[in-house]
Amino acid sequence: IELKNGGGFVDSGYDMKQCSPGWHHLAVVGQADTTRFYIDGEKVGDTKAYLLAPAEKVLKDRPDDDAARKNVANLKDPKYILKPQTALATIGNLRRGGQPAGKLAEVRIWGVALNEAEIAVNSRSLLSGNEPDLLAYYPMNEAKENIMVDRTGKTQVTVEQAFVWGCSAAIGNLGHKVLQFDGVNDFVQLADDQGMKFGTD
Repeated sequence: IELKNGGGFVDSGYDMKQCSPGWHHLAVVGQADTTRFYIDGEKVGDTKAYLLAPAEKVLKDRPDDDAARKNVANLKDPKYILKPQTALATIGNLRRGGQPAGKLAEVRIWGVALNEAEIAVNSRSLLSGNEPDLLAYYPMNEAKENIMVDRTGKTQVTVEQAFVWGCSAAIGNLGHKVLQFDGVNDFVQLADDQGMKFGTD
């Protein structure tokens, strides 16, 4: 799993190939100066921790290395932020992409950083769309032609090339429909909404 940060990607330290076949709940939380990743309610990656561990090992092996010391200090600096800081624009792949997204049963976007216990509960629960701090909620089985329904009523998004695929969805068996992404140029275009802009908290 990787985080797009500016012009490149930052590794979380987790390889999705480790997941067993079938549906999984993926949560991404940007908080303070890092981004944490959870699979089925369990933390599996942290962008800053993943970069910091090998840097600290190098410094331990070479304590007099000024470059190694500076690298660790830079990574620990709260101003070195490894989380999204711009508005969320797409789900899936932009044109000229190439990272496969597979199938998505639903997408939830929150305006607060959920803790591990909240993520675990969310991985097993359906939402109404009226939950506090919920910015957007897209059950894929409610997509109409190329418009994806936001249960919160706050946004409207269009589906580019991805299509509805019949199967048993993971959470609540949502009408046996999900969106299929081809891993090339399928994506969901979100509205230009300041409510989707990530802050630095």
